[in-house]
Amino acid sequence: MEHILDDIIFDNNPVVVGVSSGPDSMCLLNLLEQKTNKLVVCHINHNVRKESTTEEEYLKDYCQKHNLIFESMKITEYKETNFENEARKKRYNFYEEILSKYHSTKLFLAHHGDDQIETVLMKIVRGSNLEGYAGIKEISKVKNYQIIRPLLKVTKEDIINYNKSHNITYFIFFQLKSFTLVLSCHMTRFKYFINHSIFYFYLISLIIYFANKILNLFFR
Repeated sequence: MEHILDDIIFDNNPVVVGVSSGPDSMCLLNLLEQKTNKLVVCHINHNVRKESTTEEEYLKDYCQKHNLIFESMKITEYKETNFENEARKKRYNFYEEILSKYHSTKLFLAHHGDDQIETVLMKIVRGSNLEGYAGIKEISKVKNYQIIRPLLKVTKEDIINYNKSHNITYFIFFQLKSFTLVLSCHMTRFKYFINHSIFYFYLISLIIYFANKILNLFFR
């Protein structure tokens, strides 16, 4: 885990990282702090839980103690019927504002291997093209910057274990039993399968393997 960023070149330019205060992004933040001191921590307060303010204040205090730049945005209202889609658009618009402000070309996000599995399953159910079935790319070129997701190489369990061994504080969002309760009914089902079925684990591993083969063959 400690070497997961070894292949990434860090220069003297600022690096932007999206941090929610959950276990995944706090793990990524810790790893990045070991590589560069030019970090801009970017936090979006989605304003849908009473704990949101507490988490934002914790991150602000964390950044002050670690001499990191802290940028945050609070979403005050939602106008679309699809909450997740609107929140995502607002989130990425804010990321791009911060990237431009600090003349950064790297945005780090904390999607991990379990997210990759969910994404591929969702696309299989909904239907997608070959590139879509390949899932989330570890490095994506968007406009004039890169989105880098180094934690795609590891699982949620790896992340939790890393946090425990390094005494990393993080916030747990509302969970029901062993899967996260999210707004999407389909995503909830997939999380349940992933956490409860060994059969699905092996099946999905094969899907990811062949999806990446397709990506390497046709989209490199």
